[in-house]
Amino acid sequence: MRITRVLYVEDNIDMSEMIPRLLGKSYRITAVETCADALLTAKREHFGLYLIDNLLPDGTGIDLCREIRTFDRDTPIIFCSGFTDDSHQRLAFDAGANDFLQKPFDTDQLLAAIAHVRRRKRSASWRR
Repeated sequence: MRITRVLYVEDNIDMSEMIPRLLGKSYRITAVETCADALLTAKREHFGLYLIDNLLPDGTGIDLCREIRTFDRDTPIIFCSGFTDDSHQRLAFDAGANDFLQKPFDTDQLLAAIAHVRRRKRSASWRR
């Protein structure tokens, strides 16, 4: 399965402009800044990947991840956070994230994480 559409949830203006520029040649990026906008967009449109920041103006990425998993159990989620403790990563994975990137991350790390979730998605589909 080829990921072509990415829902990117990030309230930091610099990041929300940089990531679409970096990925824009390979992916169609839809960027939103809040949990509410992310939920509306995710329910209305189909995406091949969710890229979710943790601290958002109206909630946390962990809560958003949990909510997305109530209606979309299959689409990979890459969680992004500046928190470095293992318990925070565990919360993200328990909420349904497929991978975790610690901020700040570089382009190579992001591309590697996307490739990783794509491989896992493909192998899961293959086993069915």
